Amino acid sequence: MVVPLPGAGCCRRALRAGVGRPAQSHAALTTDDDTLHAVAIGKLSIADAVESGDLRLDGDPQAIAGLTGLIQALTSSP
Repeated sequence: MVVPLPGAGCCRRALRAGVGRPAQSHAALTTDDDTLHAVAIGKLSIADAVESGDLRLDGDPQAIAGLTGLIQALTSSP
């Protein structure tokens, strides 16, 4: 799945999601299904998941900021 991100700070301005480790990425989020679900429904914050070790973020700091910002925007209430 590729989601274009207009105005994103990283080079490609898109989010590619998939299972496994990509050959090349600007940022990577590693977690399990339960943690991802808890973050997605707002039961667990990204910061708390990272602090507990249940979620890992790797890559370019600017790309990580864009990725976490996207996740927060998708999971926040209107």
